[in-house]
Amino acid sequence: MNPATATDWRGISVAFIAGIAAAIMLAKGSAAAPTIQLELDLQLAQIGWIMSISNLATLLFGTLSGQLSARFGLPHMVKTGLAVMTVAALASLLADSFPSILTGRAIEGIGVVLLTVAAPAWIASMSSNEDRAMAMGVWALWLPVGSIIIMLLSPLLMASGGWRALWLFSAVASALAWLLIRTPKSTGSQQSSGEFDLTALKRKGPWLLALVFACFSFQFFSVFTFLPIYFTDQLGLSPWMILILMQLSFIVMGTFLDDTAMLVIVAPLYVPLVGALGFDLIWYGVLYTITTQIAYMTPPFGYNLFLMRAMAPPEITLRDIYASILPFVLVMVLALSLVMTFPEIALWLPDYVYGK
Repeated sequence: MNPATATDWRGISVAFIAGIAAAIMLAKGSAAAPTIQLELDLQLAQIGWIMSISNLATLLFGTLSGQLSARFGLPHMVKTGLAVMTVAALASLLADSFPSILTGRAIEGIGVVLLTVAAPAWIASMSSNEDRAMAMGVWALWLPVGSIIIMLLSPLLMASGGWRALWLFSAVASALAWLLIRTPKSTGSQQSSGEFDLTALKRKGPWLLALVFACFSFQFFSVFTFLPIYFTDQLGLSPWMILILMQLSFIVMGTFLDDTAMLVIVAPLYVPLVGALGFDLIWYGVLYTITTQIAYMTPPFGYNLFLMRAMAPPEITLRDIYASILPFVLVMVLALSLVMTFPEIALWLPDYVYGK
């Protein structure tokens, strides 16, 4: 693969949008899992199959997808993946049983693997040597960005059309991404007519890398799928208890993460759970903002602590700042408690603006 002399940022943006569509296709299952389980009368194990069948498709067709990309061209494979996802999601709108929706998810998974195997190589081929690291860094955000988008929209979509509204939205997103891709008439060095090359499978490195991604996928989709159901159905926790646990988790994560990292990690899990518990998402967004401000003052990572140390006289040590922060944390915790107890504090202005 020859690097581009000038970076094609438009093409990279289109490839990234295609990745977001793939992430939406994958992540929609978690938001819809409780509704699908109730409507189709499914067991927890069947929900697990619906969520994980796309990963099985990745396992089975990943190597083949790479070979097809080399033979037919990277843009062609990205468009093919988007087309497969669109058709599968639209066909799943007619699903009324476990086998039918499972089949649709499996075909969606094939489309996702066709796209996600070809897209990084396509982005690399459109990047100059100087910009390739930046371009690949942008691509690395495809899963969290797509997951956050579908999780933020899922309460609105499901309120209007149930789980099928999520499937329709994912199909539309994939179709729009498909329309953006300009397939070149000749793919040049991106295309090969040779035999399938499986020599990489004889080396240890690819298998070790595959094991790493398998472990990540196992833990990610296990938590992604079953945490909301586990909280509500298995532990029998009340909605308020679950909300308090979520806020405590923010404070714990704030000791070593910034607010953006926390949002990327927990939004795909917490947003649909908050909606399912019947809480207002705008109100919860205010709670999240207050909690991150507490995290900014929480040792050892708190940004504000290091800012204060930089502005303080030399005789003021970081230990002194740590010791002095407790009253401010208590005030913020009091403010958080008030907003939790009286949601109107956070909602009166949005309600006034939008005439609710």
